Amino acid sequence: MSLLSIQALNVTLAGRHILKDASLSLARGELLGLVGPNGAGKSTLLKTLAGLIAPDSGQLTLAEAQLDALPRDQRARQIAYLAQERTAHWPLTVQRIVALGRFPHLADWQQPSEADRAIIDRAIIAADIDHLRQRRFNTLSGGEGMRVLLARALAVDADVLLADEPISALDPAHALSVMQLLRDTCERGHAVIAVLHDLTLAARFCHQLVLLHQGEVIAHGAPQYVLNDTNLSRAYHVTPWQAGEDDAIILPWHLCKPDTHREG
Repeated sequence: MSLLSIQALNVTLAGRHILKDASLSLARGELLGLVGPNGAGKSTLLKTLAGLIAPDSGQLTLAEAQLDALPRDQRARQIAYLAQERTAHWPLTVQRIVALGRFPHLADWQQPSEADRAIIDRAIIAADIDHLRQRRFNTLSGGEGMRVLLARALAVDADVLLADEPISALDPAHALSVMQLLRDTCERGHAVIAVLHDLTLAARFCHQLVLLHQGEVIAHGAPQYVLNDTNLSRAYHVTPWQAGEDDAIILPWHLCKPDTHREG
């Protein structure tokens, strides 16, 4: 049974048709990787799910409820969003930044409870930022800041986590640990959609992938099905190197001409 469903989603921004009849579904416990070249519509899709962009048409449902009919505070409790834009100059400590993730669960002026603080601590430890608790956010490196904001999103403890390029600023060790963290989050009963550019890690950790190209979903399914020669050539204009017939190690290996698989 789908936790989140998108049917025939269309989004136009500044006169450009960014998403065209995009459809996908996500079950509880699944990590879905949203892949595709720059400008394919990945971030727009996440922002639409987060309620930051209004779609032109389409049906969005969360646990069989119409997403646009949910009150804003309920939507904020059920869907957490880690944005791609992470520049900030807040003179707040890491501890306080992560604690902001509990705000959708609190009434006005209500202080976090002991249970809230336990969730905050769990998110801090999971994101490997315990040693940064008392640092000011605006003194952190890009990779450290990303992990802090990921911890804040995890602290929402939402049914669905939307993560836009969660490993883009990370070294290899932290990229691996964050991907494992997203996978573990799913295994605890949540669902995650992550925009990813590292196809090898996407293939290794994601239960399913959605490949976007020019605003359209051109493949949706298991990584070994989505990341085939035809799809990669069409979307990225590369051909892959693959270690073996059953391996999910996909690397861009050769450039190919953009019109190699042009239809017509």
